[in-house]
Amino acid sequence: MVYLATNDKPVSLAEYVSQHRTPSATAAAVAFGMAFGLVPKDSLIALLLLVLIALIPLNHLVACATGILSTLLSPLVYPWTHSVGLGVLQSPLSKI
Repeated sequence: MVYLATNDKPVSLAEYVSQHRTPSATAAAVAFGMAFGLVPKDSLIALLLLVLIALIPLNHLVACATGILSTLLSPLVYPWTHSVGLGVLQSPLSKI
């Protein structure tokens, strides 16, 4: 059995993975994982996001899975997001 060192007592890997299963922790994990998956991996922003993911109490397994999934799907979604951004930037300004 694999034990992770903590301040209180040893925690098995299965117990560690099942921690932080609240809806807010899962939502934070999806948000941080998606953000990590969409930023370039050779920047300081990616390193900062990894540090935040490690420090914030969120579901790390969901963050990892979301980061990998968004990294793999980003080339498929890029043409659509590019056309949406181009349409927004080229639209004429309207008076309010």
